[in-house]
Amino acid sequence: MRLNDKLPSIPYHLFLAALMATLLCCGQVCASPAQDLPGTWNVVAQLVTSTTENPNDPYAPKPGMTKPDTWSIYNGDAGPVLRGSSGSIAGQYTEKGAVFEGTYPLGSGVYVAVMIECFMNGSSSMYGTNENDYWGTNTVTGEMIKLGMESWKFRAKKQ
Repeated sequence: MRLNDKLPSIPYHLFLAALMATLLCCGQVCASPAQDLPGTWNVVAQLVTSTTENPNDPYAPKPGMTKPDTWSIYNGDAGPVLRGSSGSIAGQYTEKGAVFEGTYPLGSGVYVAVMIECFMNGSSSMYGTNENDYWGTNTVTGEMIKLGMESWKFRAKKQ
């Protein structure tokens, strides 16, 4: 008598189905951000909050407003680089995505500190947050004064 004759067929098929399901599901969850994040992304961001809200100004940012953008992410010498309509920002890979941080002059002593956190949601989908803190330089003391902030959330699909 062979070993297969002693084993019932149902547990064998359940084991095989569970193994296949694990392999299929783990493919997206175990994706490597360094492999899957680079590429071109269609992004839709939604403003969560802003300290510069002005209900009487039709051009002032308001929670709920959306902004589409296209991001290109590529592997630079020191890690990932994100290029969008506002410029480029360098980052570092994390276990589930990447974090991009940088401070940029806007002119006349005003700077913006940007932090973008991306989380992979499969090999062609991501979501995350974008925090922008605006700072100005006190021309008398030279100290930095926080002028305001914006907080965005976004979803993106790879092209």
